[in-house]
Amino acid sequence: MNDTFLLSDGLIVTFVAMFTVFIILASIWGLMEIVHKITKRITIAPPIPTSPDILGESEIEVDKNREMVAILMALIYAHEEKPAKKYEVIEIKQIK
Repeated sequence: MNDTFLLSDGLIVTFVAMFTVFIILASIWGLMEIVHKITKRITIAPPIPTSPDILGESEIEVDKNREMVAILMALIYAHEEKPAKKYEVIEIKQIK
């Protein structure tokens, strides 16, 4: 039994590994193209208009979670500009 590892053995291993990587990458690319073509056929419904000009003022619903996020973001922004001050929310008013 011969335990020596020749240069030709190293080249064979290198080419087999490179070929395997090439096949795997080509397969991934092919799957991506198939998914792209399938998803291209699916049409997405246009977004529902939410502008106050299109909807009546009475149709706009107030989402309490979004309102709270807006309040907190405004407080964070104000605190970043002047961190030494303390802030308190007195009034919530929607700006058009």
